[in-house]
Amino acid sequence: MRPGAQAMLMLLVLSGCSFVPTSEPLPVTVPTEFSQSGERQLTDKWWREFGDATLNQLVEKALSENFSLQAGWKRLEQAEAVAIKAGASRLPAVSLTAGQSRIRQDTSSDIGNTNKRSFGLQASYELDLWGRVAAEAESARASYFASAESLDAAAITLAASVTNTWYKLLAQREQVVLVQSQLESTEDTLQLTRMRYQYGQVAFTDVLQQEQLLQSTQADLVLAQSELDVLQQQLNILLGDTPQTSGNFPSSVLPLIPVLPDTGIPANVIARRPDLRQQWYSYEAARQKIGVAEADRMPALTLKASFDSTASSWGNLFDSWALALAGNLAAPVFDGGRRSAEADRAEAAAGEALHTYTQSVLDALGEVEAALTREAAQQHYLDKTLEQTALAKQVLEQIRLRYAKGTENYLAVLNAQQQLYKLERQLLTSRVQHLEYRVDLYRALGGGFLTASADMNSAKSAQ
Repeated sequence: MRPGAQAMLMLLVLSGCSFVPTSEPLPVTVPTEFSQSGERQLTDKWWREFGDATLNQLVEKALSENFSLQAGWKRLEQAEAVAIKAGASRLPAVSLTAGQSRIRQDTSSDIGNTNKRSFGLQASYELDLWGRVAAEAESARASYFASAESLDAAAITLAASVTNTWYKLLAQREQVVLVQSQLESTEDTLQLTRMRYQYGQVAFTDVLQQEQLLQSTQADLVLAQSELDVLQQQLNILLGDTPQTSGNFPSSVLPLIPVLPDTGIPANVIARRPDLRQQWYSYEAARQKIGVAEADRMPALTLKASFDSTASSWGNLFDSWALALAGNLAAPVFDGGRRSAEADRAEAAAGEALHTYTQSVLDALGEVEAALTREAAQQHYLDKTLEQTALAKQVLEQIRLRYAKGTENYLAVLNAQQQLYKLERQLLTSRVQHLEYRVDLYRALGGGFLTASADMNSAKSAQ
């Protein structure tokens, strides 16, 4: 066998080789359980656990009309097109040419026109000897899946933002009502103080201090109302509306905290969270790029075929035709180390992606534990604040009664008022914070729900 034929045979035997390295295992040990867990199964649409019909409508509207999420859909479409484009390299490329020309000849002996018709087909196909084409296609495919998971993660973030903003808005409504109530109480105490001053029972400084508290409470009311307006504007933006849209949101109250969901095992959380799946697919895309870079350093064999025909008329076009077959072998000889450097870069990029994914896994598990710890502590804090508020109300009632009888000084009244006002606002803030910790838990557990997941699963099956 001639040396050239032997070399060609060896290349064909090696066809299908791949330089793509195997996936690295997760370089950390995942714990077997979380510190706490409930029994209620986590649902995909976790916001429905609050039993709030208005919230359900707001989240659904945001998922369909939020412009940032719509932009995410367009990014997914781009990634899909890139994956299709990369996958097309696995198939032969075929092109068609057709032409017609008219040549006028004007010589001393002959004057006339010559017509020429032509038709041709050209096909080319690169034998994927080293798996470069396959690795390129797999990298693009993994990038598409990463984009789909990114869209899911963005949807979860959006649902959490809408939920938190909605409950902050409800709490702020209650805050406005609370400050208005405190303002009325302050005015009543001011009238009582003025009356006692007129009878010479208290000093004028008592009146001034109570008026100062009144002014402070009025200022708090202005700030509370402005914060309510800002929250409504923020919610409008999340829903895909302008900030100035008059959000006629129905009256509602802060819900009770649902029962604690079943957190499952950490390994399930890793598999369930779309942001972690996104980073894993990003690692897979980078890993395939190593195969692309390494294969680029090897010879490439391209097969070409062409069919051409020319004639003076369309009817005679196929009377005379030519078929050509060719094979081109191209191998890099010297590139100044460019391909080698690209292979090193691809390997380092894959290592970076793996470490980024690993750190994100640790962060995700930490988010679940932090949410569990904070919620438990917040419940205890909320219970104690509720008890303190109830006691502060009793203290103020008793002190005001004694003050009206002249057996208590004004300073005690002022301190009791301020303490009660502080606890009442603190109680309301604590309730909202408790809800936010539960939302953090739902988000950390990774309830994925968007149709992107279904689209991705369909794409996996199809490919």
